[in-house]
Amino acid sequence: MTDLSRRRRPPHPETQALLLAAAGWGGAPGPEACRPPRAERAAELVYFAREEGLGGLLFALLRRRGLDRRLPDEARRSLEGLYHRALAGNVRRLALLEEIGRTFAARGVSAVLIQGMALLFGTYPDPGWRPVTDVDLWAPERKAAEEALRALGFAVANPRPLVLHRGGERIDLHADLLGAERVGNRRRFLPRGENAILAACRPLAPEQPGLLRLSPHDEMLYLAFHAAKHNLARLMWLADLARLSAAWEAARWRELRERAVALGANGLGALAAALAGNPAAGAPAGEQGGLSAAARCLIRRRLAGRRLPAWAFLILLRPADLAGRAAFVAESLFPRGAVLAAGEGPLRRHLGRAARALTFLR
Repeated sequence: MTDLSRRRRPPHPETQALLLAAAGWGGAPGPEACRPPRAERAAELVYFAREEGLGGLLFALLRRRGLDRRLPDEARRSLEGLYHRALAGNVRRLALLEEIGRTFAARGVSAVLIQGMALLFGTYPDPGWRPVTDVDLWAPERKAAEEALRALGFAVANPRPLVLHRGGERIDLHADLLGAERVGNRRRFLPRGENAILAACRPLAPEQPGLLRLSPHDEMLYLAFHAAKHNLARLMWLADLARLSAAWEAARWRELRERAVALGANGLGALAAALAGNPAAGAPAGEQGGLSAAARCLIRRRLAGRRLPAWAFLILLRPADLAGRAAFVAESLFPRGAVLAAGEGPLRRHLGRAARALTFLR
């Protein structure tokens, strides 16, 4: 198969259409409207499916419509391999979560499962559809959660941010939902605190007594923030939002907007709606909580298959007040030394190199 590892051009429009259909993105044509994959673009399709985290979903879509037979054998095997690797890894992690849940419950500890693994409980009925690399837990009482994990044989791999590992499994333990422990001005996106979000959490599953999950509306807001923080780097994150809200009617979207206002995170409601493929459900442009024209332009660019610049998150994420926006931009442009050392995000990595160069010149 052709080596596309150094590819910089966006995918062909037909390839992008298939990827968006696999993602279930609301603004894309339905799966039945997609053209069958062409053999000469098979390598491109597999490459972008892997890069976007959509290998399992794409394999399922093509298999369901009988289109996988249109692909060359090597491409079909590659897509199927992406599905089976995700399935095997997630089955292991689901068993791990049962172990963690029992231990947390026995110790009176609770934590909220967030990001990819949480979506395997109801949002993705097949664990092979959603690749996951680690387990993310939000534990406001992080010390107790860390001790419980150490009792299970986990050791600290990285103290800041706190990452623990056991064998090949990794757990990211968050004391703050938005990562404000590293970038303090992220608190401005939830100015009324995280207690209301924690109070609305629900049990993850009956067999997971020590683990919780965000409420549906809070999960939409959080996932929109997480995707934007990473410059919409993977279409998989848009697929998450699209699948979470696939059956929502107008009342549910209205509740999302109201929840965002109640939490003081007005802009995240419109952002979540746009990333899920239902921009009309967000606040109209120009109104409080609406998306800016620049943000809408960046989202269109990403949906066309083009990567966003490293500063895009500064446009997609905007605290409601002007002072908050200025503080967020300032901290992002001139982050603390611990953030630079962690190399969080492409913009910060570039800034880290610049900071080291300035230190050397001094």
